[in-house]
Amino acid sequence: MTINQTSSINGFFAILSGLFIVVFSMDPIPAIKYVLIISLFGSCIFSLLTTYKVQGNRIGFMDYWMTAAVSVVYALALVFHVRSLQEFITTSAGFIFLYGLTQIIFAIQALKLKERAYLNIMAIKGIGGLLCLITSALIFGTSILGSEYSLLFIGILQIIIGNSFIDISKYYE
Repeated sequence: MTINQTSSINGFFAILSGLFIVVFSMDPIPAIKYVLIISLFGSCIFSLLTTYKVQGNRIGFMDYWMTAAVSVVYALALVFHVRSLQEFITTSAGFIFLYGLTQIIFAIQALKLKERAYLNIMAIKGIGGLLCLITSALIFGTSILGSEYSLLFIGILQIIIGNSFIDISKYYE
């Protein structure tokens, strides 16, 4: 498999779980948690495969390694910590915040290399990181109003993250 294929499969995992969450956000079902767990473990596997394929590329290696690490920790937190819908929302918001921070750190590291080839990656990751930080605040805020809106934000953000995996993959080929 090529870098583009493994990263695109990673993106499709995120998009499909995001669509599932959006569809069931107004009438939440317990399966949302399990679909996201499966998606995160799948994402981790394909991030690690992509990490292996981009070993000669420091930026790509760091990007996919951080994605794999955050995905597996998030999935394990959902498996062992989350018992209710509110815990799912709170845990998801926290990990979305963490993922946003890792993306901003990644963008700053790419900027330090001062290589023109990485400017597109830096922009996508930096903007995506800021979007994650803002969305995590929205998720915390809307959880007071009801879980439906928080789940909707989680699902939409999963779809956006999935699209960014697909968009980014072409820059590592």
